Amino acid sequence: MGINKDHLLVELFKLAGKIALFLEIM
Repeated sequence: MGINKDHLLVELFKLAGKIALFLEIM
């Protein structure tokens, strides 16, 4: 089983987006 690097990057960007949104709200 191999980890898809692109998929991992997409998940990272999603997480970063959520954090950025959260920080903007605060």
